[in-house]
Amino acid sequence: MVHVGQPQAGEVRRLRQLTVKLPLRTARPVLPARRFLRIAVVAVVAVVAVPACGQAESAGEGVASTTTSISATTARLSTTSAPSTSAPATAPPPTEPPTTSSPPTTAPAPATTPPPPTTAPPPTTAPRDEPLQLSGDSVGVARFGEDAERSLASLSEKLGSPSEDTGWEEFLPESEVEGTEYAAVAGQYYQSDDNLGPAWGYAVHRKVCWETLCVRLGGESQETAQLRGWEWNTEDYLPPTATVSNAELAGTGIQLGSTWEELQAAYPGVVAGRAEGGALAVDNRPWDGFFDGVSEWRLSGTSAQEQPNYAPPDAQVVRLSAGEGPQPGCC
Repeated sequence: MVHVGQPQAGEVRRLRQLTVKLPLRTARPVLPARRFLRIAVVAVVAVVAVPACGQAESAGEGVASTTTSISATTARLSTTSAPSTSAPATAPPPTEPPTTSSPPTTAPAPATTPPPPTTAPPPTTAPRDEPLQLSGDSVGVARFGEDAERSLASLSEKLGSPSEDTGWEEFLPESEVEGTEYAAVAGQYYQSDDNLGPAWGYAVHRKVCWETLCVRLGGESQETAQLRGWEWNTEDYLPPTATVSNAELAGTGIQLGSTWEELQAAYPGVVAGRAEGGALAVDNRPWDGFFDGVSEWRLSGTSAQEQPNYAPPDAQVVRLSAGEGPQPGCC
């Protein structure tokens, strides 16, 4: 029988250091705790088996003591967690949240209100053409002294085709008319061989009308003829009963059919007068016109002999004129 002696104190310390440090001295994977315990026991037996002598009693005590030491060592090992076989965990370096540059702030676009749906405007009546403006020296844009043909072209553009055109007429000189010694003005040209017939100071004459509005053109020849004047009168000088030319006295709205009261408001200086045959004339006119055998401007109705300068407020304008035109030598 082999006697196992009690291990020396130094050997026990070395054994303890060996059992504790052995797992940390190798980089290989650490053996499981049970397998490692077996190796440790074998190593202890090998160390204590060297002394072969000793008493049986000492051997019994040594075995018991050794068994106690091994049990204690085994208990300590069993309570020690096996080291991890994975590489030591390293704490990740502190990371900072990624910095992201904020997009440039731009002011929000102003809210726009969508346009309302487009709808076709309701049909409207075409505006009435502006009235032709008549004055003491013009008919619309045509002025007295302007070329005859050019004047007619501009008036036709405004008023349309004429309703009457006499064409060019050759008037007779004073020397070819009998009884010219009774003529009021020497050097006149007469429409006929009648010293009381219409006469004026030009050798040629032309009358062009648009309904009740007529212009007079004249000169020494057709080539040199010019616009000379205009007249506007109702049929038979009675209050207008039909549509008259679309015209008015410039800036006043006065036209054929306007009342005496309206005419006085437009031209405060005018007065009523007695004309040929007791007709109501308009005197003190704003410009000169030409005589038609009765008066240059005329009102409807007749003049009262006891009140020659009176006209009723509702009397109407029936004739207006301006410029030059043939005038009869007598009524």
